[in-house]
Order: sequence, then structure tokens, then C-alpha cells
Amino acid sequence: ILDRFANRVEIIGAVFRPGQYELENGLTLKTLISKADGITEDAFLNRGYISRLNADNSLSLLSFDVSKVLAGTESDIKLQREDQVTISSIFDLREEYEVSIQGEVREPGAFKFADNMNLEALIQMAGGFKEGATPNRIEISRRIKNSDATSASALTAEVFTVNVDQNLKIQNNDFILKPFDIVSIRSSEGYQVQRQVKLEGEVLYPGTYTITRKDERISDVIKRAGGLTPLAYAEGASLKRPGRNDVNNPDSLLKKEEERYKLLNLRRLQQDGGDEKEDADKDSVEKDIEILRSDLVGISLDQILKKPLSRQDLILEDGDIIKVPKELQTVSVTGEVLKPA
Repeated sequence: ILDRFANRVEIIGAVFRPGQYELENGLTLKTLISKADGITEDAFLNRGYISRLNADNSLSLLSFDVSKVLAGTESDIKLQREDQVTISSIFDLREEYEVSIQGEVREPGAFKFADNMNLEALIQMAGGFKEGATPNRIEISRRIKNSDATSASALTAEVFTVNVDQNLKIQNNDFILKPFDIVSIRSSEGYQVQRQVKLEGEVLYPGTYTITRKDERISDVIKRAGGLTPLAYAEGASLKRPGRNDVNNPDSLLKKEEERYKLLNLRRLQQDGGDEKEDADKDSVEKDIEILRSDLVGISLDQILKKPLSRQDLILEDGDIIKVPKELQTVSVTGEVLKPA
């Protein structure tokens, strides 16, 4: 038995009962649409098409005007076996509309656009303002469809600035959004979340300290920690600063190559030399890059405590870890001795 259908047609898309139907004698396009209980409200009426299997198994495409066929003002089409009728939805033929919100809201991101959607509704969908948000000077950027491509100073976006109170009410009037608008919520002037540093080792009160000023320095936090203990080895202190050497970043190797290339070109411009000089420059460049990308920042804590506010007394950053080791009271002996220790 051959797996072949001699009397089947199919209709898909914006009809109430899409699916396969028997090809009756004289079945036409209009009759098939009627069998499928008609078109849905979102049907695209200007164009539909029939995919037809030819005798040589090739395909041909027949287009028709849906509204005219249903109204009888365009010739009806007699269907053949294996015809597939497609009536698209208007939603299938347009880009999905959305608007987005970024900045100081609880759930920033993109949201599905709806007609008559206003700014207050979008802010509410995003979970409302964060604590540090300012409702003043909310910025909405909008696409420009017909910008002058021949002008160097042509506008690329239209920007609106509005004010909203804490009850999500526009102070002037209602602002209706359009598809693909981008809403930006700014932080309040001077608002900052707490930034903290950590002291470890030989300080009187080790632990976590909150940075109280923008210009707070190493000497300041050491003073807040009660100073160094008698056993502290200030010359061996270190500062670890996070974020400088992110090994989990997939672009880290590429960035390192770019840095190496830039530094090497800079060395070549500064001085000329032979192959040996170039090899030495490459080695020096690699060392420079390792220093630049290192987590550890060299500090001279003994000099910092002697001369606070000097250039060596670095301004603290969030996440800094300062370690002050204990001064060693022993020595290590290795090699050709009777009792190495």
C-alpha cells in the first residue's frame, strides 16, 4: 500500500479551524475557508497564498487577495490535491513591539508594548523605583524613522525629559509611550550605597570597615582599626583590589593580547633596535601587562604611616583587602647542613 493521499488539502494560519480537509469535487478556496469556520479577527486580508505540488513534484506558489475572494470580487480558485492554503495573522507580519526601562528600578528590562501604554504603567511593571532613584529628569528616548541620511548633524533619536512624583504621577501631563521607547531612571544626586574594605592580620581591630568619605585613604582606615600591633611587619603589607584580573571573563585573553600589542608598538615608537632589543622589549611588555592585570597593588605601609596623605597613601575602593603580616622571628636554613630547618 502506497503512503499517498489523493484527496487531501490543508489550510493553516488565521482561520478558526486550521487543519487537513477532504478534497471534494469542485472544492474551491472560498469553500475551504468556510469549512474552516472563516478567518479570525487578526487575519491579514491583503494577501494569502497557496503552495501547490506540481506533477513533477516541484512547488509553485499562487497568491490571492483574501478580502476580495471572500467578497466575490476576485475569481475563486479551484483547489487540487496536496494544496496548502496559508492565511497569515497581522501579528506574524510585524516586529514584536516592546519598550524597555533601565536604571534605578527594581526589575529593569524589556516589556511587551500595548496601545495607550503610559510611563507610570511601565515603571509599575518594573517594580517601582529603587531607594536611590530620582523621579526628576526621567529620560525617554524614541526612534526617528525618517532621519536625514545626507546630513552629518541629523537627529538619530528624539529625547523627552519628564518628572514623576513618588506616587508615579506625571507632574505635567500623561506621557504615552510608543514602540521601542527606552526609559532611563537616574540615581539621586550624591546617592551611594555603602562601600566597604577589609583589614586582616596585625591590626588592633581587624575586620570590615565602611568607607565614610570619597577620599578616605589607607592611613585613615588603619587609624580607625587602632593602628598596628607590636608584631606587625608593615614592610610586608599588601593591598588586594578586586576586578583587575577577572579570570572568569571570556574576553580576558583577547584584552591581554590587545594590551600587549599596544605596549609593544609604543616601545617600538620610543626607540629603535635590533632583534635582540625587540625580544627584550617583548619580555618587558609581558611583565608590564602582568603588573597591570595583577590583583595585588604594591604599597609601602611603613612609609604611608610616616607620611599620611602622600602619593603612596592610596584612596580606598570598594572591596579592597589590606593584609598586614606578622614579623617572622625565625630563619630557614636549607642545603648542605646536618640539620636543615
